[in-house]
Amino acid sequence: MFILTRIGVHINQNAHERLAGIKRMLARDPKLSAKVDYWIETNLIIVQAQVHEITTELEKVVGGAVFQQQDIIIPDSYETTFEASHPVAHKMVATIEAVDAVLEDVERAYFAGKLDDVNYNDIRQKAMTAVRGSIDRIFKLTRPGQRSGGRYSAIEMAAWIQQGNKLAFQTIEVGGVVCLQHG
Repeated sequence: MFILTRIGVHINQNAHERLAGIKRMLARDPKLSAKVDYWIETNLIIVQAQVHEITTELEKVVGGAVFQQQDIIIPDSYETTFEASHPVAHKMVATIEAVDAVLEDVERAYFAGKLDDVNYNDIRQKAMTAVRGSIDRIFKLTRPGQRSGGRYSAIEMAAWIQQGNKLAFQTIEVGGVVCLQHG
């Protein structure tokens, strides 16, 4: 997966392992676990909306052209392996595969001469930003789980949530829709 190679498997995996740890720590509290699930789903909806925007932009630029499957040589180094310790990883993989599929369409359009270098770079950057934004939101969400001067702790993050703190997003606009802070 090209996008994992660009972002870094360890960064993406670390972000989603944080969510997995919170889910494990809150497994005995259905109400709080549901709040974490809601936050995860909302984060995925934001990425899906961004992918839809990118797809719409690509269609506008290429005029809805359909491209033949082209043999694009992908280096072996794009192959990525990571280990998952929780089903939340399936959501991570599905999200990245969706963005990767858009990037494949972008590359086919580029190599077919339907995108110039500026459009190609712009659309690719938007796709990368969608995934990076998702990861960034996870790290911002889990920041309260940082030990003083130390590493992240799912136990401390779960305790923070159990104290009544809300899982919130910063205000973000996607496709003309504003997602406000909530918990």
